[in-house]
Amino acid sequence: MHRLIRSAFLALLFVTLFCVSKVEARGADMFTPQKVKIEGVYFFGYEGFDLNKLADAFSLKNGAIVDEEVWFPKQMEELKEEVAKIAGKPATDVALIHTGEGHIVFVGIPGKSNSEPTSFHNPGKEKIPAPAQVKEAYFQSMSLLPKAVAKKNKEDVDAYLQQRKVLLESAKAERAALLKALESADTEDRVVASYALGLVASTKEELAGLVKLADDPNSTVRNNSTRELAELLLDKPELAKDIPPTRYIEMLNSPTWTDRNKAVFILQGLSKTREPSILAEMREKALPSLKEMCTWPIGYSDSAIELLGRIAGIPDEKLKKLQETNNSKAVFEALEKQQ
Repeated sequence: MHRLIRSAFLALLFVTLFCVSKVEARGADMFTPQKVKIEGVYFFGYEGFDLNKLADAFSLKNGAIVDEEVWFPKQMEELKEEVAKIAGKPATDVALIHTGEGHIVFVGIPGKSNSEPTSFHNPGKEKIPAPAQVKEAYFQSMSLLPKAVAKKNKEDVDAYLQQRKVLLESAKAERAALLKALESADTEDRVVASYALGLVASTKEELAGLVKLADDPNSTVRNNSTRELAELLLDKPELAKDIPPTRYIEMLNSPTWTDRNKAVFILQGLSKTREPSILAEMREKALPSLKEMCTWPIGYSDSAIELLGRIAGIPDEKLKKLQETNNSKAVFEALEKQQ
């Protein structure tokens, strides 16, 4: 599948509407507030806590109706504080996700499998603007994305894909400027540059710039750069040798949901050859977090099932069937037999 179409398709399935930063949500016309039904509530970072007790004590339940207009940030902050009464500390993240079919929520519990990186890198002190035409194309595509996600009519999807093509062409023409903007002191510039350069990156310097953003202090910058690197790996698996896995493995334990969601995606590409050192590092550093992801719904659990299956030595053909049926139990059993 052509990368632009596939990337857009993945965005339609897995886009996050309210866990992105305010920078990404620029523009009052980007979202049309509405009351939405919660189709599922899922947790991460809860090692050391009883998952069933957490779910029972959490007030937000499947079937609840929430108002998008007050969700970010008011209700989100209230739910974070509610977790403090249950777990002793506030939730590290509460992410309302539009799957394309409905809305689900992911909640970060401050347990043993939830840890901040030791430090983030400091962006440059100089404001290095992302090219104006790229920035405009980026925010235009983001403004079209919610309707495309809803998939109520073909015209909305086509409009989004057309704007993505405009963004791609402008990014191709401004690669050098986008690479410089990755170091901008301005978060908005880095948000735009990380996304746009990720669409066209091919040189070692461009890849290194995107990899460095895995340590950016802004979650949207990390989200954009990691997702686009993962997309690049789907088309060019040979690039894996130039992308060190350790930071992305650490991101599996992140307090922020988008870090986990995108890290598992890129690690699918980095571990495709089943390099023993990568599998061993994932087992050592992120086994509880990967197991937690297996409690998530289909579409969000399959990447973790694949990584755990590779760690357990399950052949690809069998592993694919386990992913399709969301059969994490068989993967867990295979892991136990290894120990």
